[in-house]
Amino acid sequence: MIRVNWATFGCKANQADTDALSDEVSARLGDEVEFVSDYESADVVVMNTCTVTHQADTDARKAIRRVKRRSPGAKIVVTGCYAQVAEKRLATWPEIDHLVGNVHKATIPSLIQRINSPTSDEVVPQTSDWDPSMRSPDAIRGLPATRTRPFLKVQDGCNYVCSFCIIPEARGASRSLALSEVLASAQRLEEAGAHEIVLTGIHLAHWGRDLTPKQTFVDLLHALIGATERVRFRISSIEPNEVTDEFLSLVAEEERICDHLHVPLQSGDDAVLKRMRRVYRVDWYRRIFEAFRSQCPDGAWGIDVMTGFPGETDEEFQNTYRFLRSLDFTYLHVFPYSAREGTVAAELPDPVDPRVRKVRTQRLLALSKSHQKAHYERAVGKHHPVVVENRRVNDQLRGLTGNYVPVLFDGSSQLMETLTSVCVRRVDEQVVYGETL
Repeated sequence: MIRVNWATFGCKANQADTDALSDEVSARLGDEVEFVSDYESADVVVMNTCTVTHQADTDARKAIRRVKRRSPGAKIVVTGCYAQVAEKRLATWPEIDHLVGNVHKATIPSLIQRINSPTSDEVVPQTSDWDPSMRSPDAIRGLPATRTRPFLKVQDGCNYVCSFCIIPEARGASRSLALSEVLASAQRLEEAGAHEIVLTGIHLAHWGRDLTPKQTFVDLLHALIGATERVRFRISSIEPNEVTDEFLSLVAEEERICDHLHVPLQSGDDAVLKRMRRVYRVDWYRRIFEAFRSQCPDGAWGIDVMTGFPGETDEEFQNTYRFLRSLDFTYLHVFPYSAREGTVAAELPDPVDPRVRKVRTQRLLALSKSHQKAHYERAVGKHHPVVVENRRVNDQLRGLTGNYVPVLFDGSSQLMETLTSVCVRRVDEQVVYGETL
């Protein structure tokens, strides 16, 4: 018996990778593996890292040292984006037993199998450069079979050259999972009991552009609806320039596509967007937002925004703040700018004082809180299909509506991992309460 603990940092794509790896290990080892929630009792700890910000790197390094200090007998496997871009640095760390970059992430089940059976002659490759012939996101075929809202990664990598981003180096060029594989995976998840599938990727709407013949993300959504019967689909994130009229109409008209979009903005000032090398401008963002809101008046719209990008003046930040305040968005993910070695932005002049970045971040977080509460309050008195989690919060069930309202309500444990109709009754601060019908 080998006990394995998974630690996942960062984005939904990383969580999707962890889910698939876990399922594949379970399929290979069966009763010989036990997944444990605490690393101190584990024989193997797999740390799936993120490198999107400097803080993410710092968090990963601290976590690696903490795990080895508290569980010295465990084998530490470090993978993910930080393992890919910082291979030379991490290769010298005595705390790390196995360093596996993203390009070889799919070999981790074989690695764990070898750790469980040390006499195996199987050779497990380590981190290397990206293989340009690799077409699908990975070689993993395992899928989580027990999650109520599983992630399904259909795309990996990115072809954009945003000046602040290191992810193309960590994840490689954009590549798509074949349509047949996506549909088969979705059908398996539905058969296993999933009520909602979260479609994820690094540049999700680029799905299909590298396939032969070329296909679009809208084509994929239509195919998924046709290939499944009841499961609903949530779109993790989509770039502004890819929010087309056709796409918005599909989201508005198809009941099994959640009316919840997460569309990065990064800045509400065109000059900053230009320095960021983003491919849209503020007027375009306003147009697509207003089109969404006219078709989905109760829908959720999340936004990524960055504060303190090099050279961001007080006026440029005020432009961002005023622009966001003019939108009826749902929530913000606010990121203080973090310089990434090897990016264009890291060489730009006029860095913004960290104290100024912090003040700007706090202003946007306060704005986000007020908008989020308003979104919750609009749900009061309405009935929603809610996907119920398999855990309780303060002895109450917790579920998520299609338009991204987390709601607590009383009910029996038999409702866990089901799709249940809930009426939202009240909002207390940022907590939403409802009752089943």
